[in-house]
Amino acid sequence: MTDVISSPSNFGDAAVELYYGGQRLYPAPLIDFSRKTNRSADDSALSVEDTWSLRGVYINNDNMGYENVVTEMEDLKTIFAQDGLELVIKAGAGSQTLPSGTTITSGIYPFVESIGIPEEVTQFHRFNYEVNLIAKSAASGVSGVVENATDNWQFNENSDRLTTVVQHSVSAKGINTNTSGVSNALTNAKAFVDSRLGTSAVPSNYPSYVIPGDVDGDTSTIFEFQRTRSENVSVEDGSYEITESFVFVSGTVPFSDGRTYGYDKTKEGIVTININGSVEGYPRTDGTDEPYGGFYNAQSGWINALQPYLYAEADEVYGRYGASGTLATKAITYNITENRFLGTVGYAVSYTDDPGENLPSGIVEQSITIQRTDAIRMQQSHTIPHRRLGNIVQDIGTPTVGQYRMQASSRAENTNDAVADTNRAISHIQDLMNQQRPNPSEFLTLRLLSKDQSHDKLSLTANATVVYEFSVDLATVQEANTDIILNPVT
Repeated sequence: MTDVISSPSNFGDAAVELYYGGQRLYPAPLIDFSRKTNRSADDSALSVEDTWSLRGVYINNDNMGYENVVTEMEDLKTIFAQDGLELVIKAGAGSQTLPSGTTITSGIYPFVESIGIPEEVTQFHRFNYEVNLIAKSAASGVSGVVENATDNWQFNENSDRLTTVVQHSVSAKGINTNTSGVSNALTNAKAFVDSRLGTSAVPSNYPSYVIPGDVDGDTSTIFEFQRTRSENVSVEDGSYEITESFVFVSGTVPFSDGRTYGYDKTKEGIVTININGSVEGYPRTDGTDEPYGGFYNAQSGWINALQPYLYAEADEVYGRYGASGTLATKAITYNITENRFLGTVGYAVSYTDDPGENLPSGIVEQSITIQRTDAIRMQQSHTIPHRRLGNIVQDIGTPTVGQYRMQASSRAENTNDAVADTNRAISHIQDLMNQQRPNPSEFLTLRLLSKDQSHDKLSLTANATVVYEFSVDLATVQEANTDIILNPVT
């Protein structure tokens, strides 16, 4: 491959020298330069396409014949047969302002778009030519060279969880900037799309209307989780698209909670408050990038921010719908489910005002039964042989002895210390029985007849039976011909 140089070189010393791929064109062609800027829908610059149109002439004044002109045409086509060679413009010996050889333009590696040699009557000793070169580059601050692109955000409220569902799609059609080998248009499109993904790319101060949105202008209080992604690739036209969806939740901790409350009242008047919900943590858990990070944040949110206040919220619901008793502070059901990959902790907790469930700390079951056998008038039956009217019943004029029996049982909560847990059950039934033991002032005499105790360290249970005997004034004894009167509970 040789230079294309007119002969003889009677143009004098050139002021400017032009080279492509190291091959000189003489005389230097005139240059027509234009720039096209590809823009997105909002007029942001995406890429730049610079076009150099080289309009030159080759002259053969040596009468070397038409074949020489054709040879130079072939040399011209050979010079521009390859894309991506460097276009260089230097000062020539005839320059009045720069030393000869000074580089004026370099570092341009264009595509050869076209070569034109128009038909002319003078073509036997000369020819004109036009070569169009295009160089493509990304606009300032843009990753990847693309000719068009879209970047769309959609924000939708989820009032059940106080979250915002975000749909984000980015697409681009790449421009090939690889002047040799396989087109890199798809690579350029992907580079553009990848640079605009994730929550860091959310437009400043958005979302601004939906709730939760930008919290006091501080997007650091917006956390992302539950991300899903889809990807579309077109190798043929170098297009690439990503659609991602995720959830925003605002606050000081990276989790979201959604729950429901249930108020159930039985015909016996027992009220149960049921709380069901789930906690979802940020960020997305994928097993490689921050493995289970979302789950640990969900777990921390449940343990530290939600669980301690659950009873207070249940008690508020209890009073809101007319209940007037006392809601037991100890939950009657407490169920936790977790999904580490999804980063969720589910929970179901219930409270009741059933007096039998209002248990002290460390006790899971209790029962106490009081049985009182009251004194009656003592009567003696006498058998008279052959008496048609049967036995003779004689009123002795004194009451029988009454009996007061207490039976109590308890089961302790398991703390993995069988002795301490069983003793806690024993101590609890002791307290129950002392609260219910008979008042000596109600009887003429009262004596302890028996005290039986049993326990089981395997089941963490304790049982006790205590029996008293008492006597009362005959005047207080129930008569057979009067209404039945039962002793009220005190």
